[in-house]
Amino acid sequence: MIKELIKFMLAFGTSLCVCLCGCADKDSGRSDRDREESGRDEDDEDDEDKEKDNNKRKLDKDETSDEKADDKESDEDKVREMDEEDGEFSEGNDGSGDGSNESEIGDHGTAYVYEWSGNEYLYDTGWEFSACDGLIHDGDTEMVRTLTVYRQGNSSSIEYMLESAGEWGEYWHVNDDYPADCTEFDYVEGGTVTITGDRAVWEADYGEFREIYNLTETYEY
Repeated sequence: MIKELIKFMLAFGTSLCVCLCGCADKDSGRSDRDREESGRDEDDEDDEDKEKDNNKRKLDKDETSDEKADDKESDEDKVREMDEEDGEFSEGNDGSGDGSNESEIGDHGTAYVYEWSGNEYLYDTGWEFSACDGLIHDGDTEMVRTLTVYRQGNSSSIEYMLESAGEWGEYWHVNDDYPADCTEFDYVEGGTVTITGDRAVWEADYGEFREIYNLTETYEY
């Protein structure tokens, strides 16, 4: 009886150990699987995060490139506008304006200076000449009125001016866009200048008044 009881207890203890070991293996296997699945989930999350970061960097790079392109285009537009503004000739073909004419009349040529000698007025009987001293009188100031024609190798230009003691009182310059042998210059202070030999005539647009000029000086420049 005692022997059978001992055998039963041994058998029961053995069965109990086997059951406990089996449960432990199952829990261990489940833990390993959980860890493996968790690791895979973390790796997937890391991959997604990396992909998001890569996409964001690419988007930022594209936006930066677009901004640089826009800035470059804007800078080019500004430079082009500045060039266009610098390229404009302030006096235009009518020649109105004040200032130096060194760059306008070219580098080399011959200048013909005509001084004012009087006026012609149109009457019913025709044109009548009235002589003058060639000066414009403004109070105590006396100014010499002259026309200067600049003839170069392939072009001509003209200046219409008043000068007082070396200072300009009035100044018009007509561009160098006339032929070298030109004898008629339009747009000179609201009139036209015609050159005939040693005589230059400025005639107003309304056609009833002329200023007569005679050649007094020729020089190289």
